[in-house]
Amino acid sequence: MDCKSICLILTLVFAARSHCASAEGAVNQTLEGQLAALAADISEFLAGDRLLKGSKLRLDRVSSAGLPDANFDQFIEQKLQLMLKAMLDDSANILLKVEYSYLVSETKTNLDNRVIQITAKLINRGRTIKTILREVNNTSDINRVLGNTITPVDSQDYLVRLTSTETAFEEPTFKVIGKTQVISPSNANYSVEIRKRPSGQGEAQPIVPVSEHGRPFAPVDFQDTYEVVLYNYDQAADAVAKIDIDGLDAINTFSADLDSQGNKIVHEGYFIPRATAAGPGVHVVPGWLHTLRAGDDNVFEFVVNELGKGAASALKVRGKTGVITVRFLDAYAPSEKPRARSFGETGKGRPRKQDYVLVETVVGSEPLSQVTIRYSRSPE
Repeated sequence: MDCKSICLILTLVFAARSHCASAEGAVNQTLEGQLAALAADISEFLAGDRLLKGSKLRLDRVSSAGLPDANFDQFIEQKLQLMLKAMLDDSANILLKVEYSYLVSETKTNLDNRVIQITAKLINRGRTIKTILREVNNTSDINRVLGNTITPVDSQDYLVRLTSTETAFEEPTFKVIGKTQVISPSNANYSVEIRKRPSGQGEAQPIVPVSEHGRPFAPVDFQDTYEVVLYNYDQAADAVAKIDIDGLDAINTFSADLDSQGNKIVHEGYFIPRATAAGPGVHVVPGWLHTLRAGDDNVFEFVVNELGKGAASALKVRGKTGVITVRFLDAYAPSEKPRARSFGETGKGRPRKQDYVLVETVVGSEPLSQVTIRYSRSPE
């Protein structure tokens, strides 16, 4: 299933947000949808208790259980901070503690299926006064949180897609093109290469990935900066790639661009032109988008030890492993007919200059391939 959207080109191209409904009859529990529902549950609980009505909350650091390399903590925190903004107070007595895990569900909707479960506990003076569970069963979002390298199965059968997701997590594997480009084993159309600048100096050099228990791992040192290079070998269609680094969107998280109404502009991904006889389409992403406006600081370099360094909202990294996840989707000119799908569901970052253009395009609604590369953040 495909839908129209407007694309932005970052020297090659960015894509703007598209809106598509799921074609699947089953309950489609997405990550952002379940976080919104969780926030609503919390608000409803407090509003319905005469003793707690009007109480403020103190949001604890989000954590994962059994997923040391997932690194979606700060993404979930940011979403909850936005959704519960009016209720949060760092000095509040009631603590909101949130944890997510990958487990077999016991709920009616997802019984015996493996899902991402989000558990929220409201704790007042050391006593848990409310526990709320929310589950994510959307396979694209599960793959994203787990950081799988996978070619999503193009099947209407949800259980087939779910089994494929679980296999990618339990039995991870990947392949490479030309020693440095990582691909999903079942789709050679799209690849990801990490290039690093030792100590942030000189030309970026491609890294040869190594296998860590079947997962691609890029040896990047603590003081290095790096680039994410996207390749499209498909001659039939352009592509748009979405990049998450520790769960944070590389285009939108630190972007300062606003529309005419003062609202933050949200972009969908990075455009990669289709391959030609001369070779694959290539898009080099040197850092976090800061602004589309021309200047010497419209991109913040990717660095190992801080997320968005240089931005006012920069975040300290967590954990010893960084996670770079890239999802590839089809992209077409409005006059082209999209291919059908069976279902719909980082030391100091110096400012960088990048040029931008605008283009209209059509973006597919489901990833054709996902590649995740991990790297160490330990100074040792």
